[in-house]
Amino acid sequence: MDNPLKYSLTTRFKERQILRLLDIQPGDRVLDVGCGIGYLSSLGRSRGGKVYGIDMSRQALGYARADVEGQFAVAGAGELPFACDSFDRIIFADVIEHVPDDCAALVEIARVARPGARIVISTPALDGVFTETWFKTYLHGEEDELQKNFREGYTPCSLRELMGNCRIGETTVAYTNFFITEILLGATKLFYATQKNRYKSQADLVEVSGSWLFSVYKWLVFPIFFGLGRLEEFLLGGWAKGHCLIVGGTVQK
Repeated sequence: MDNPLKYSLTTRFKERQILRLLDIQPGDRVLDVGCGIGYLSSLGRSRGGKVYGIDMSRQALGYARADVEGQFAVAGAGELPFACDSFDRIIFADVIEHVPDDCAALVEIARVARPGARIVISTPALDGVFTETWFKTYLHGEEDELQKNFREGYTPCSLRELMGNCRIGETTVAYTNFFITEILLGATKLFYATQKNRYKSQADLVEVSGSWLFSVYKWLVFPIFFGLGRLEEFLLGGWAKGHCLIVGGTVQK
């Protein structure tokens, strides 16, 4: 499967920071919490990691299993089906804002992490340019069981404090999705809205990716948008606050 998230602006920009902060080494046991259709899991596998993933969507997991060499299970972040001290690297991308008890989820993640394990969290930033605008919530007006937002996001201080309370320290902060990228992302979401009114999980993206309009987006529109986003990242990445907050930390035990 040509994973449709490969052509997602927000995913492609955050993946670089996530992988940088994780620093996956060959043989590392990598857990992707909320793995969806397995795009980030596949990147962990390509770097020599032994990949495990959990998600609440059985349909999404079906695509992940078919596309990625690894082990995948239906589970939530608050109750992981793994023994203590099992993983060297843990990805928690765009999930923490959807769990009812964020602290309990991080405590559980820290439980299955080995001492010194790296954990990287991505979530909406509350100090981004478009935080209070319609761009942030577009296409998420109707909440469903898997996509319900229990909080709008975090500031670096609030997320680092939460991680520290759950024995995750030595944190490093990064941002992606600044100004132009968010406008382009809004345009991309307008395209997805023409193909499907409501998205319940990443599995819905696979269905959309079979359309001829997606092919046009994939081969003509996405390369232009991605190039503009990379330019913006080069110019603003060292100092600006973007829409996506990424924090990496080390488990203290």
